[in-house]
Amino acid sequence: MTTAPDLAPRLAVVIVTFNRAALLARVLKSIAALPDQPAHVIVVDNASTDDTQATLAEAQGWFADGVLANHRSPTNTGGSGGFHQGVELALATDAEWIWVMDDDVEVLPGALAGLAPWTDRFQAIQGRRYNYDGTPFYWQFDFNTRLGIPNPVAEDDFGADGWLPMNTVCF
Repeated sequence: MTTAPDLAPRLAVVIVTFNRAALLARVLKSIAALPDQPAHVIVVDNASTDDTQATLAEAQGWFADGVLANHRSPTNTGGSGGFHQGVELALATDAEWIWVMDDDVEVLPGALAGLAPWTDRFQAIQGRRYNYDGTPFYWQFDFNTRLGIPNPVAEDDFGADGWLPMNTVCF
């Protein structure tokens, strides 16, 4: 079974940011504090005009040499454009897994330990997130293709195995 120390060297994290330096610092600190850091942390700065570049310069000291990559886009390509750039950069690394996230989240200390065993079983994983009050949250995991809308009555039941089949993912 894959463990966090096994997964970390095979993992690239992609974060897209625009003018939210304080939030970016929080997510980067949460990743830097992981017991096992990912091999690559790629930040796509979507042409920010705030202190994002200064935050990224400071954050270089939170990671081992070569882990944090700062990709500054010349124009703001939006979230989807930023993720496109970030995933392309991640695919150019030796990573086997790519974890994409916005700049307004924080990674829990046990995140890699929780993720690692699932990598043996699945090729794509949509993580479950938690609300500000600690309650689990997942929204619109079942898209009704015939109606072209998320299923408004789909039951959010992860069952005894701890997973739920879905046909949508974030980003």
